[in-house]
Amino acid sequence: MPTLSDEDKDVMKKWGAPNKIDFLSLSYTRHAEDVRQAREFLSKLGDLSQTLIFAKIENVEPAVVTRVVDSMTDNLRPTRAEATDVANAVLDGSDAILLGAETLRGLYPVETISTVGRICAEAEKVFNQDLYFKRTVKYVGEPMTHLESIASSAVRAAIKVKASVIICFTSSGRAARSCPLSFLV
Repeated sequence: MPTLSDEDKDVMKKWGAPNKIDFLSLSYTRHAEDVRQAREFLSKLGDLSQTLIFAKIENVEPAVVTRVVDSMTDNLRPTRAEATDVANAVLDGSDAILLGAETLRGLYPVETISTVGRICAEAEKVFNQDLYFKRTVKYVGEPMTHLESIASSAVRAAIKVKASVIICFTSSGRAARSCPLSFLV
């Protein structure tokens, strides 16, 4: 099975390029060559050469949740169980919630994204960032790299002052790309 099917390429040409997508998530990635082929395809589309490609989430325990609001393909609201699943995915520390048919073929793509975003925002209000950080930092190799140490210190300071966001200013982009996402909670 190819990483980018003909249907994927068609969607990228017809929808991805005109909408100047920021990132592409690859399924079924087996080799670095798969990512190189995807990058080559994106560069042929013009403005998409700077699109980020997520082929694998580099994290201690990657978790991407999919198919969480299938009913929203045809309905304006998710079922109660689906809304609970979205909230629990956030509370369980999932790295991402990936919407598929709900936004690709669904009748209410904008409303779906908005609804999932609102549910995630509400769940994040009660997410225990401190506990998640402590669990995650146990898996970081010793000694930490300089960037990991800076990221870890930033998270600890943010937890102590109850900051709601950590912003990483960078001139080259290296620090933002290199820091483990698990530290930037």
